Parts: sequence; structure tokens; C-alpha cells
Amino acid sequence: MPLAAQLIESLHLTGSRKTDGSVNAGGLIYLYDPGTTTAVTGYYQDSSGVLAAYSAGAITLDSAGKADIYVDQDVDLVITTSAAAAVSTTYLAMSKVAETLVVTNSGFNGTLASGATGAGGRASLDAILSLLYDTVGGTDERYLE
Repeated sequence: MPLAAQLIESLHLTGSRKTDGSVNAGGLIYLYDPGTTTAVTGYYQDSSGVLAAYSAGAITLDSAGKADIYVDQDVDLVITTSAAAAVSTTYLAMSKVAETLVVTNSGFNGTLASGATGAGGRASLDAILSLLYDTVGGTDERYLE
């Protein structure tokens, strides 16, 4: 496993829930290159505690809806039930550079899934920080006096 790989903490700590709120026991996890259905390499701890590479197919959640999955690149995390019913798709940004870190927040406009621009769409952290600077005029979010 690459040294830069990061644990997907939400799956480790709280696990996945179905849309009805119940535990997603035996649910399936898919890791894709963002915006595609091309599988990416990730790493997970299997039921015997061995760290294994993942590059295609699904990673199965345990009876608590949890899994220890590590990624070292930006991914679309697709979660389904064991019957392949969609639960969620989440973009996970592993990048740490403001230009490449993607933020979704209802207080900022960005690119929506439809391709249009609107509140809550994806925007780079750099764009958001630049907008904040342009608005207040000073550094460190302080108003220019």
C-alpha cells in the first residue's frame, strides 16, 4: 500500500446506512476514477485482517456496514446494498492542494452534476478562497480597512 493512502474514515467509524436508515450489512463498495466507471486501485482489510489490493469488482461491507478501505487518489465512492440498489455516490478528494481540492457547499456556486453552475455544485477550494479574498479585500478573511 502506498504511504500516502488514506483511510475512508466514515466507513471505518460509522459504516454505511441504507436509505431507510438501517445498517447496510453486506453492502457493496465500488471505487471509480471521478466522473467515470473506470475502477481505481484501493486497499482494504479482508475478513481475516489481511491488507489486500482492490482494482475491480466490489468490496463487501461487514455486518455493521463497515470496511477499512484506503485510497491514494481522488475517487467516486459508490455504495450499494447487497442487492445492488443504489445507496450513495460520493466524490472523495484525497488531494491536498487548494487548486485540486473540490468542495461542495450550498453557500458557493460550482458545477452541478448536470453540468450547469449553481449553489452546492463542485468548486475548487482555491476558487472559494479567492472569492472570499475578493469579497473582504484583506488577507486571512479580514475586511480591508
